[in-house]
Amino acid sequence: LCFSACAQGEFGPHCQYTCNDCKNGGSCSSDQTSCECPPGFTGDICDDMCPDGRWGAGCNQICGCDGKSCDPVTGSCRCTSAEECPQGPCPPGFYGPMCELKCRMQCPDGRCDPVYGYCTCEEGL
Repeated sequence: LCFSACAQGEFGPHCQYTCNDCKNGGSCSSDQTSCECPPGFTGDICDDMCPDGRWGAGCNQICGCDGKSCDPVTGSCRCTSAEECPQGPCPPGFYGPMCELKCRMQCPDGRCDPVYGYCTCEEGL
């Protein structure tokens, strides 16, 4: 199987992406052949969160949470039961009674409604 080179400014398995496609704060590489993902994100256009058990830049860090999942950006351990999350807010990107659900949208500050998972607006907006 042979792939031809993409045109300048295009990249991806089928040359389907451009720098405008970078998501979640990803930026274009200096040679415009890929997105450079911020910590916590991966994929051709930074549209995937780090897989469970990984975090940080390039998802290269391993969670040290004794089998619990960790925040994909900071590496801080997530609670896995109501006892471990006593009324505290969920980490950015998560919601639910035990902060076990990913927000339904990419919210600007990472916070979403704790019950429904949709982005929330600041009061008065």
